Amino acid sequence: MEIENEENQKSDETATAQNTEVAPAVEAVSDEIFPSELNDPRWSVISFEKSEATYLTYDEAALKSRELATDGISGLCIVTNEAAQKVKSKKAKGKISK
Repeated sequence: MEIENEENQKSDETATAQNTEVAPAVEAVSDEIFPSELNDPRWSVISFEKSEATYLTYDEAALKSRELATDGISGLCIVTNEAAQKVKSKKAKGKISK
């Protein structure tokens, strides 16, 4: 009798779960509320040697990075313009005059 009651209870739970509507986990948030920084021209592509390109959108920076990699430039990284400026200034300070 207990086994029959447990089976009926499981059957009822399954039916309830199948008929329950589930709300979406996250609703899409518009760019008006939270604008994306990826579309702002705040990105740079740097290499081991220098700043290769600045003031790009992230998509433009990704494209530039692929182009430079195809040209054999190594050490490529996409960073903010602010970070690229810091890298430039540290390299300039670290240069040794002969």
